[in-house]
Amino acid sequence: MKTKRGIPKAPRGTALPLALLLFFSSGGGALARDWVVDPGSGADTNDGSAAAPLATVQAAVDKAAPGDRVVLQPAGAIYRQSVDLGKAPTGLVLDGNGATLDGEGMRPHGIVAKGGNHNVKVFQIQVKNHTSDGILIGGQSRGFQFFGILSQDNAGAAFAAVDDAECWVRGGGFIGERASFVSGDSAETYHTEGRFSGPVRFEGGRHSLAGCRFFTTADSEFLSIRGGAGTPERSFDATASLVIQTLAVEPATAGASPRFEIGPGSFVYHDAASKDALAKLEISLHPSSEISESLYHTYPIGRDASGTPIMAWAGGGTRYLPSNAYRIIHFGKHVPQEVAPKLSPDNDWLGLLAPLDTASFPPPGPAFAPEHSSAHAIWRWIGLAAPDAVFVPDTPEGRALGEALRLHPPAGIGMVDVFLVSAGRDGVQEMVVMPKIDSPFPSAKEEMLARVSRGPREVLHQIAAHYGDRFTGSYIEGLSIIARAEGGLTHRAAELAKAQLEAKPDLPKNGGEISGTLLHALIDEPWAKDRVLAVADMAFDDSGNPLEAMPSHNEMSDAIFMASPLLAHAGRISGEKRYFDAALRNFRFIAALCRRDDGIYRHSPLDEAAWGRGNGFPALGLALTLQEFPEDHEGHAEMRDALVAHLGALAKHQDNDGMWHQIIDHPDSYAELSSTAMIAYAIAVALDKGWIVEADWSSRLDAAWSAAKMYVSTNGRDFINVCTGTGKQKTLEDYYLREAILGPDGRGAAMMMLLSAKLMEMESR
Repeated sequence: MKTKRGIPKAPRGTALPLALLLFFSSGGGALARDWVVDPGSGADTNDGSAAAPLATVQAAVDKAAPGDRVVLQPAGAIYRQSVDLGKAPTGLVLDGNGATLDGEGMRPHGIVAKGGNHNVKVFQIQVKNHTSDGILIGGQSRGFQFFGILSQDNAGAAFAAVDDAECWVRGGGFIGERASFVSGDSAETYHTEGRFSGPVRFEGGRHSLAGCRFFTTADSEFLSIRGGAGTPERSFDATASLVIQTLAVEPATAGASPRFEIGPGSFVYHDAASKDALAKLEISLHPSSEISESLYHTYPIGRDASGTPIMAWAGGGTRYLPSNAYRIIHFGKHVPQEVAPKLSPDNDWLGLLAPLDTASFPPPGPAFAPEHSSAHAIWRWIGLAAPDAVFVPDTPEGRALGEALRLHPPAGIGMVDVFLVSAGRDGVQEMVVMPKIDSPFPSAKEEMLARVSRGPREVLHQIAAHYGDRFTGSYIEGLSIIARAEGGLTHRAAELAKAQLEAKPDLPKNGGEISGTLLHALIDEPWAKDRVLAVADMAFDDSGNPLEAMPSHNEMSDAIFMASPLLAHAGRISGEKRYFDAALRNFRFIAALCRRDDGIYRHSPLDEAAWGRGNGFPALGLALTLQEFPEDHEGHAEMRDALVAHLGALAKHQDNDGMWHQIIDHPDSYAELSSTAMIAYAIAVALDKGWIVEADWSSRLDAAWSAAKMYVSTNGRDFINVCTGTGKQKTLEDYYLREAILGPDGRGAAMMMLLSAKLMEMESR
């Protein structure tokens, strides 16, 4: 199939972007008809013709077929009624003809839709005097379009969009003392040439304001945005984004400073034409959010063979997490400053800042060895982005990538549609769809939407189907079993721990086995308690004097986790203060060796590199230790403050998607799953205990959880980007080159299970 001017034909089963739907549907349906409504002369028993109009808008909507038009007569009439568009047929047009839906202070909404229908258009209608929101669009209402509407004098918001609604509003006027416009959950709203008098509040979702004008009262908060929040029943992207073009603000009082609050988990992008308007505002920016004078953002996805970062770009409203928007990766668009102003905001657009430099797809060998590092980075980036379509250039590299994507799911996630792009006659681009194959894999988008929609219970159950049913003494297996128990799943903790102890009664020889003894601390049996105390006694010499740290620490930051939690459990079991003292002593020793001046941990004194899991271990270790540690012990406050300070230092390096990286302060290293889960667990504990402020941290935890789920397959068996086991390395480059596992991995499973169980516990309360 060939098309011109960049308009591809969507494959079967794929939702077209709204702009393309409008293009392809503009020819109209020959069988469409008008349903005329006149409240003065009509009756709902009439046939709805101009000669025999209906009396109510609702009757016309209920009778209409796809593509039909409902026309309100006479022009400018007052309708003392409301309309529910939740079951309106696809493509319905409601022509208000300047009429007003008057709620008379009795009806809740003038227009409401909370169904699952798509592509309904509303023209030239006014809404006023309702007891709640003048217009409320929610549910799965997608592609709802409003032209020239006015909503005012309603008790709630003039217009509200919630749930998964998608609304396009052109030339709208919204006046509301409480709110002129509000959105919540994952709703997406796109405004062009709108006028707002009263606060505008966006919570969650993606939004745009193009050519809009705000009329504000003195020093009022006229605009705010903040990330949304999921629930146990419904999980969604916790971030919010707003793209602003040609903004105008007209304060009611000269010299006033209207407020623009950019709350947690928010990303605001604006063009140069809006700079002067924004400069007049009092802008409050949350530490987890950003505002940028650009209509796109760039970020590294990895490194090439020379060690140079590979940079990707995305349209300002495009977040890493998937959405209902049509998502396109275009490998032929390398200059985003030229492309971004032309992109329709209902689409997700992504690309690279440079042409493809490799044809090695699917990439061979381990990630991210230098010889194939570009291919691995691009392949996993495509999979995690989960696009609907990928446009590849008609070059050897582009054809190789396209053929690989046609045959294989990138990063094992799911299939994508591929278009080969070439220069045709007169410089017009031509696109050829590469034929699909029958595949057992779902589409990448379907799989990714399923991944991010999961709650903690579902994630735990899926992973537990493959992990947490064996124990050879390792902390990796031990934590999986502990997570099963803490999550209320069936487990064989006592049976497995006792069998392992009988098979290997000697004391542990390394930190992994010492921390594996945490499983015994879960078991309320004399033999298990004796084992905990016997291992904890390794922290003392033959005379009972405390050592500087637990043996086998190897001077690595890991050792805070490997020993201190177990020593705290020994103190709980025995009631002896010396074990708590030893836990504190172990922490102090390792922190003195490995904690840098910036609060991040180097992995070992061999190099300053801040390995991801080398920071996850101290955070997780202190979170586990403090849960067993007496608050009246001198070490409790010290370790609590150390954990809070460490989390504060780590917060500066959480990426915009919610992840932490293989090297904490090097964003061109890969986003690493196990460290993200460990740090998120520590944040959850600190929030639960009240050690950190919810307003500052809940959005970070939500973002980490939402992002981490993307790296866990829905079968619970496979993981993306878990660093392989790592001892202390001599150089920063050594940490860059540690293999990023793609597939089954017990370590990634254990940390995600532990985090899931903790979030389940918090949700239950």
